[in-house]
Amino acid sequence: MRRAMRQRRCKFVAAVCAAMVGLTVESKAETFALVIGIDRYEHISPLRGAVNDAVDIASAISDTKPAGIRVLIDGQATRRQILSTWQGYIDAAAPGDTIIVTFAG
Repeated sequence: MRRAMRQRRCKFVAAVCAAMVGLTVESKAETFALVIGIDRYEHISPLRGAVNDAVDIASAISDTKPAGIRVLIDGQATRRQILSTWQGYIDAAAPGDTIIVTFAG
């Protein structure tokens, strides 16, 4: 039940984001997404749910068929990986394209 509610909430958030940037089925603009979810930290107690939220958000964004989507979970979400993905999207994006970055943690 909780997971279903979270999925609906994430799909709603993705739909609102898409509406805000004017994405439509006919739109030629591309969308790129960097989704980060961290439950495990080195110096603080682990969280519960941030990774699940990131997975749900990535799933909802995937439904919009983005040109690129990268999901970084826990230890994958290093400064290097985040900046590398961000720069790759900047290099690939054209005027009118959208880059979405989400963080749960």
